[in-house]
Amino acid sequence: GGGGVLGGAVHLVAGWDIGFVEVGIGGGVTTLSRRSEGVTQREAGLLAFQLRFGELDDFHMGGRLLLAFPADDAIDYTMDVRAAMPLEAFELVAHGVYGMSGVALGEIGFVYWPDGPARRGLGVAVLAGGSAVTYQPVCRFGLVCAETVYAGPHVGVGLHVRP
Repeated sequence: GGGGVLGGAVHLVAGWDIGFVEVGIGGGVTTLSRRSEGVTQREAGLLAFQLRFGELDDFHMGGRLLLAFPADDAIDYTMDVRAAMPLEAFELVAHGVYGMSGVALGEIGFVYWPDGPARRGLGVAVLAGGSAVTYQPVCRFGLVCAETVYAGPHVGVGLHVRP
């Protein structure tokens, strides 16, 4: 067997941006699907809380906490953090995601904004790094067996929309 991670995100967050600090709340979906030993599991964050330090036109860091309520009064969470350094029509980006069910991604790369230094409209992201999946199978008599971790290279592409 082996492991792998596939993910994507679409969010709409509204809030207050006072230049250096942005606080927001919203919704959307962040999906991390992991496959380990032939088992596929999926987690999705639905309710988003967002925080950013630094101005968009300068170095800035941001984070997002996503909550989901799958069943049995449980709460799943996904943490998403990002640091970006704008350079002309590009943003250099470091990005990390951790999911409660045992998915972790770390990547660096860039976002290219065809409209130039304003970095508005549609941007194309290319990122590379590593991903890890933690898998704890249930064995005989309902007991949890030893934890297994799969790690490997990660490549991501995506579209960023900034009005």
